[in-house]
Amino acid sequence: MKVKREKDVSTMIFEALCVLIIDKKREITTISVKDIAEEAGVCRNSFYRNFGSIDEILLKKMDAVWGTTVIDEGIERYEGVERALYYYFSVVRSNERFFRAFYLSNPGRYFEIFSKKIILSNSGIDVDQVPPKDYYRYACRAWVGVGIMTEWLFRDFDLSIDEMIRLVMNVYKDW
Repeated sequence: MKVKREKDVSTMIFEALCVLIIDKKREITTISVKDIAEEAGVCRNSFYRNFGSIDEILLKKMDAVWGTTVIDEGIERYEGVERALYYYFSVVRSNERFFRAFYLSNPGRYFEIFSKKIILSNSGIDVDQVPPKDYYRYACRAWVGVGIMTEWLFRDFDLSIDEMIRLVMNVYKDW
């Protein structure tokens, strides 16, 4: 008889990667599929049924967090850019371990992927299709926003989302 797992295998694999990066302070370049499978308590075949590579774990999770994070009713107070900021800060806070693991594993890739998500949500079109004049405006705001959110994450959310929105809007206002 087959035993039903409490969590699906892809979640177990993701959590194992977080344990290795955050809790055991391993560099992603030193982590193997075998390490992740052992930490997750699954076989390597299970890993490859869910992911093609270690990098793919983080990329798939990044896509998933944007569509599945439940945002509280506080977002109703805001419109436009402020509403988008509330959403981004809420996603980061709700997925803390993921964002920490992704940043610690590859800061450059983290900023690239995260800022592209923000540019896409601001422009409504793929980053490669944004006209150059608009791209740089969106990119500046996205990179500053990602930087501020990342600092907030690693400072253990020391300010409220509302305070963070006011701070970011003051920075944007000066542009």
